[in-house]
Amino acid sequence: MSVVDNIAEKNLHSNHRNIKFLLNKYKTKQPGEILKSENLKKEFSNKKWNVFQKKRTADIIMDSLNLKGSQRERVYYIIEKVDFNQICRNCSYETIITAVSYYVKKSDNTKIKLGDYKICKIHNLTEKKLSIIMIRLCACIQKNSMWIGQN
Repeated sequence: MSVVDNIAEKNLHSNHRNIKFLLNKYKTKQPGEILKSENLKKEFSNKKWNVFQKKRTADIIMDSLNLKGSQRERVYYIIEKVDFNQICRNCSYETIITAVSYYVKKSDNTKIKLGDYKICKIHNLTEKKLSIIMIRLCACIQKNSMWIGQN
């Protein structure tokens, strides 16, 4: 066997081993890796997965509405505590998150209008849907709170 054949065989063997090593390595989450749904499904239960998805969607919506700091925390709190099926069964979770984010922004600045934000149009949020979602959200929070029913 010549030296060239020996080097070519070693390179072929090392490349084959490196490919197997890399394939096995990237089956698991690596530090700094953007999480994919396959990896997250293994790590989280379905409820945690749904909350995580809603928070990622909320980040995009809150960025477009320019929500900062404590406003973001209020939206995250509502996402974690409220069952969206109780609020509006026919609405997508994006519409509900948009309504909650808009409400939080409106509570701090009453001069804003629903039509001023493109994200509200994208997620089909109308004044009627907004009022229905907010009424049901308030009812849901009151029903689940501790002070209801105490005299």
